[in-house]
Amino acid sequence: LINLLEPGINICWESTEILEFLKNIERGVDVFRGVVSQVKKIITEINSRIKLLSTCDLLQFESVLDKIPTCENYFNTAQKNMDIKVGKMVQIYSSFESLLKTLEMITCKTTTGKS
Repeated sequence: LINLLEPGINICWESTEILEFLKNIERGVDVFRGVVSQVKKIITEINSRIKLLSTCDLLQFESVLDKIPTCENYFNTAQKNMDIKVGKMVQIYSSFESLLKTLEMITCKTTTGKS
């Protein structure tokens, strides 16, 4: 750069605003790191909820060691247990919406739920 300038011209690096430029870059990198950190947390939470859903066993029946119930009682109890488990699974599944909207807000700066 000095070779291209006319002889006798001195460069004052402070006047070229390089320090301010570097500070802006550092702020931008910090913001980007924050976004990456938030995205990683959301991904971890989504993965844990998917794993939780994948381990749900809807057909887990109670043992009948003491007294054998009638078929009607046995299957009514099994249905009630299954309904409880399905309810919990629906709650977990429904919680994905807020996580995905948060992810959309962080990455796209929108909250439509369509991204």
